[in-house]
Amino acid sequence: MGASLRQNLAPDDPWTNLDDIEHILPSVTASSTLELHRLGNLTFLPLEVNRSLRDMDWTRKQEVYEWLALPTRMSPVPTHFKDGSAVPPGVARYLGPSASALPHLASIATNPVWSTAQIAARTQLMLKVVWESLYTDWLH
Repeated sequence: MGASLRQNLAPDDPWTNLDDIEHILPSVTASSTLELHRLGNLTFLPLEVNRSLRDMDWTRKQEVYEWLALPTRMSPVPTHFKDGSAVPPGVARYLGPSASALPHLASIATNPVWSTAQIAARTQLMLKVVWESLYTDWLH
């Protein structure tokens, strides 16, 4: 799916070269492919971070999203999650001093759980924003 979406982006789009499409609720947790691939379950992450998070549970993934959304980098870079397990090397490398903040993850990270309800709500919100932009800017 990521490759097909990437083909639709402009060739000089910086997201195309630097980032990857992340499934917030991973395939191992999703009850259906419809739930997995809904717009509200997708976000952009740097490729190395996305590969590090693949099937990670929500508690750890949420913690990573919080770190990535911070406007300034943490020093030292976290090496362990709150539960004591090791942070994947790809995440730790990205959290270095030169990494850009990813503020779009902040609103996702505020959810204590990530399930069908959150996916549906985020999908509706995203589609509402797109529709209002299209209607207000182009169709009205």
